[in-house]
Amino acid sequence: MALVKEISKKEIPDLIKELSNDRRNLFFINNLELYTLSKEIKVYKVDKAFVLNWMDESILLFAPDSYDAKTMIEFLDKQKFNGINGAKEYLLPIADTLKNEFSIEYRQFMMIDKEKFIKPLTRDLRLRELFSPEDYEMLFDLYMRIPLFKDDFKTGDRSEWALEKAELEYPFAGVALSLDNKFVSGAYLGAATRKSAMVVGVGTDPEYENKGFGTSVVSELVDIALNENNIDYLGLWYSDEKAKHLYQKIGFTSIGEYAYFKRKHR
Repeated sequence: MALVKEISKKEIPDLIKELSNDRRNLFFINNLELYTLSKEIKVYKVDKAFVLNWMDESILLFAPDSYDAKTMIEFLDKQKFNGINGAKEYLLPIADTLKNEFSIEYRQFMMIDKEKFIKPLTRDLRLRELFSPEDYEMLFDLYMRIPLFKDDFKTGDRSEWALEKAELEYPFAGVALSLDNKFVSGAYLGAATRKSAMVVGVGTDPEYENKGFGTSVVSELVDIALNENNIDYLGLWYSDEKAKHLYQKIGFTSIGEYAYFKRKHR
């Protein structure tokens, strides 16, 4: 393991700043800035690659150059982690070795700024910016009706999640479209800083799909984030062509592909 070196706490901030040039790591870079470089965060140089072990739960891989896959596998075998995330090309050298233990998903990454944003000519008056815990409890209820999110939210505490979101301050934002006394489509910002943020949680109740509600919600959220909260640029991930079309209509452009390796249940 001579090719493995732990990066000192003192060196981590400058290293993170350097590695943030790859904006596909935007979500994780911003989270590090938000939650500070606490003792739970460790960074290693593994051959030519960089691995970030965050709270012993997940590994984030930065590979600005090629690296020795065998050394990486040996290193990861010694770590406690449930997932590995990074640009697709960073993870391809170890994908075949890990495919039996991990489910692998690839998503496209897109970005937008004020210049690229295509604001709709009319605004749906049923759109609501979310502020209170009660707002986010309704958003939680929406996610429980969406198969894509249901597994992630069914074990969560509704009130605790809602309170956590409501207490987040500028430049955080959330938006939902209200119909029939419930939220039928919604989204919010993740890892929001004054410079950048991620659009996350984009979802529509299956009973109300194909009505343009998702486009309205994301457009409103982007407008608030870029033009009211003055965030410089936004990123998001998508995994199907239908979503791609929605985001392109708003002005998002593709940046590259991202990979998620999630440990399979035993």
